[in-house]
Amino acid sequence: MMKKTPYIIICFAALLTLLCACGEDRWPAYYEYTADNLWIDGVMREHYLWVEDMPASKELTSNYFATNDAFLSAVKNEEDSYTSLDSLTTIKADYGMTYNMLKLSDEDVYAGLVTYVEPGSPAGIAGIERGTWIMEVDGAGITSENSSKVLKDGSDHLLTMGRYTVVTDETGEETSYISAYAYAPLGEAAVYERLDVPYRNVLTVGNHTVGYLLCNRFSAESADIIAASNEFANAGVTDVVLDLRYNSNSTLEGMQLLASVLAPSSALGQTLATVKYSSKAKPEWPTTLTLSTPQGGSNLNLSTLYVLTSSNTKGLPEHLINCLKSYMTVVVVGSTTAGEAYATEVFDNTEFGLQLRVVTGVVFDASGTEAEFTGFTPDVRVSDTSSPSAVLPFGNAGEALLAAALQQMAE
Repeated sequence: MMKKTPYIIICFAALLTLLCACGEDRWPAYYEYTADNLWIDGVMREHYLWVEDMPASKELTSNYFATNDAFLSAVKNEEDSYTSLDSLTTIKADYGMTYNMLKLSDEDVYAGLVTYVEPGSPAGIAGIERGTWIMEVDGAGITSENSSKVLKDGSDHLLTMGRYTVVTDETGEETSYISAYAYAPLGEAAVYERLDVPYRNVLTVGNHTVGYLLCNRFSAESADIIAASNEFANAGVTDVVLDLRYNSNSTLEGMQLLASVLAPSSALGQTLATVKYSSKAKPEWPTTLTLSTPQGGSNLNLSTLYVLTSSNTKGLPEHLINCLKSYMTVVVVGSTTAGEAYATEVFDNTEFGLQLRVVTGVVFDASGTEAEFTGFTPDVRVSDTSSPSAVLPFGNAGEALLAAALQQMAE
């Protein structure tokens, strides 16, 4: 988080005297040193569930000059483990991919297993796919000496990409290796649009027509969710695998929209969830989420939903799982979710490079029961990177978590 200068710390007592001198408002002169924490304070006083418990502003004079983390600790409820600060990454230039750097042999040979690629990013434009391996950068191999520095400069590079192959000989013994198959001209790090639904697919598996949907964010304005609902309906989809592995920043209105696409048609018109806010709630904040046919979209009338999760599945995606369980069977595949039992909202500030997640409300399901969970334990526990051969592009029937979900359908 942002640090204050030693000068400010040393001269702090003098500043307090000046701020109060002669009854004159001196805060504008110190905006440079307090603006970030004043922003945090303002957001929380408008949206925070426990705003009544926040110290009065006049009691926080010294805290406004503290680090961001220290200020947040001073103003939030001591039992609140969900409100948090992070660096704002959504507008930073990057390559648009993540990878795990792994040692391949005792001869100091490393390679990066690509685990995520954002369409439209430099990595996506270069044709890099999930499950491929970065073997060389600009013709140079990766070793223990340079493995931590690979692709950290944001410059353009020529990557040698490899694929993982398993070969079985005549005795049944398996040998695995990674072999180069292509060069990928990776452009320099850039700012690009991050999609709510970066991947979707329709698969035919036995007598099931399966719609696969990787949803990294759901919001009321998500045209991708509407388009996917119509595409799945037109394809006669009988089952849906909803991939929420990377979803931690969604909205209540988006939760209502996605649930309305997935729920049984018999549930339309009924309450999905209710939300209770602080006494300072605004009239336009949604207090009742109702299942209804999506405007411009389709209800898929499902009786069972398969959800792929990870420890990054956080907040409203977890509430979506919890609330849909009132109307349908939800099979969770993957890893235990984060366990964020309140409604939260994320606020970005590009000036300070901060992202503030604030607890805004308490969520109740259709029966009026307050959400209480510490993370959903999967019905089928699967690690998505434990087997290199199963780290495949999203929507591929052999990809570890999707394959486990498809197996559940067949049983």
